[in-house]
Amino acid sequence: ECESRPEHFDETLLRLMAKAGCLTIKIGLETVDDDMLELTGRLRSHQTAEDYRDSVLATLDAAQQANIACRVFVMVGFPGETYSARAQTREFLAAVRPSLLSIKPYRGYTGVRLELDGFSAKLNARPGARALTHNELHELQREWQGFQGDPLTPQGLGNKIARMFGWNQGRSYQVSARRGRRLS
Repeated sequence: ECESRPEHFDETLLRLMAKAGCLTIKIGLETVDDDMLELTGRLRSHQTAEDYRDSVLATLDAAQQANIACRVFVMVGFPGETYSARAQTREFLAAVRPSLLSIKPYRGYTGVRLELDGFSAKLNARPGARALTHNELHELQREWQGFQGDPLTPQGLGNKIARMFGWNQGRSYQVSARRGRRLS
C-alpha cells in the first residue's frame, strides 16, 4: 500500500508499483468543493479546483488500468463547510465510485492551518456554514452506503470482518464500492 496526494501519481508510476506488487493506493480527496479545497490548502499555488478534481480522476483511471485498488479518503465537517459543499463531494463520489472509500469527520489539531488564529471560527461564520452534529454525520455515512460494493482486492476482507464483529465502534466508516460512470 502507498498513501499520497492524487497529483503525486501518474500512469507510469502506478504501472511500476503494480509490477512491484502494490495492490492498493490511498489518496486524500477530502472534498471537491472549490472554496473548501482553497480554504483547506489542498490546492497548490498554480492549481485550480478543476485541476485538482482532474488529477483525482486521472489517478483513479491510471490505478484501474494498473489493476491497483484505490482507497479514496473523504473528510466531512470542515469548519465553514456548507451543505452544498458536502453535496458536491457526494455527487462526485456517486459518479466516480472508487473501489474503496473512507469517510472521516474533520478533527482539528493544534498547528493545523484551519485551527490557527481563530480561522475555524471565522469560517464557521460564513453564510450557510454549519458544523455537523454527531447524528447528522451518521446520517450522511448511512446515505453514502449506497457506494458499497465488492472490494477489488483482498484489502476489503479486513473491513468485512471488522463489520461482522462490530469493531471500529463507529469511529470510522469505510465502504467498498464498484467503479461506476465517470463525470463528463
